[in-house]
Amino acid sequence: MSPIIPIGYAQQFSDKNGGVPNLVDINSAQNLLNDLNLCEPPLVGRKFTWTNGQIDPTWVRLDRFLVNPAWISLFPRVHQTSLPRLGFDHVPLRLEAGVFLPKVKRFRFEQVWFLENNLGELIQEWWLENAPEGCGAFILAKKLKRLKGKLREWAKETRSLTLEENQRQNELLTSLNTLLKQEEIYWRQRSRVKWVKEGDENTKFFHAFANGRRNRNYIPRLLVNNNLVEGSKELGRTFANHFRSYFGSNEGFRFLFSWNTL
Repeated sequence: MSPIIPIGYAQQFSDKNGGVPNLVDINSAQNLLNDLNLCEPPLVGRKFTWTNGQIDPTWVRLDRFLVNPAWISLFPRVHQTSLPRLGFDHVPLRLEAGVFLPKVKRFRFEQVWFLENNLGELIQEWWLENAPEGCGAFILAKKLKRLKGKLREWAKETRSLTLEENQRQNELLTSLNTLLKQEEIYWRQRSRVKWVKEGDENTKFFHAFANGRRNRNYIPRLLVNNNLVEGSKELGRTFANHFRSYFGSNEGFRFLFSWNTL
């Protein structure tokens, strides 16, 4: 990979451990990257990638990968990893790509469901058809869990629209441009990109920069007691054990009450 010059005025001092940066070359490189719509994944490991090997060495960030928004949309969890420098003045870099683990979607009871006339009867039917055995708290938890599953399945069912719903659908279609504009503003605010034209409606661009900010906060590995910990499950277990040592463990008890009285 050919070395390139530092990117952007914000990095002109962080990409070199000393000396005066060439602002003309930095400005030219930044304009080129803006025109090509390229960005750099975060670097994990070493801060600099080249040295002149002198007694008082100069360290510079020369080598790097550049990707476009299409690549980030396919691999949002992308970062550069520095490898050991063995006998060379350049540090080898490895590009690691992947996707983020999907977040569990929380259950929310939508108020619009109350417009369905038979929803109350359905909830009562689902509540009574499940009869688990155990203490009151256990029965209540099981019934609520089953009820959430039934509501999710019911919300996904499709049917023919009524005349009123067709009219409402037409009203929503007329406001589509407004909704698209709101989405564009939302992603522009998240990406904090101020140099894009106001009329640009390419939301993939803003998705790419938002994923880039999220990617910078991604932790690919940890060094714990001189042991390298990798993988989402192992990292999660490491964090859980660490904070559990500070806050202690849960107290084991079960809250009991009279189910018949309830």
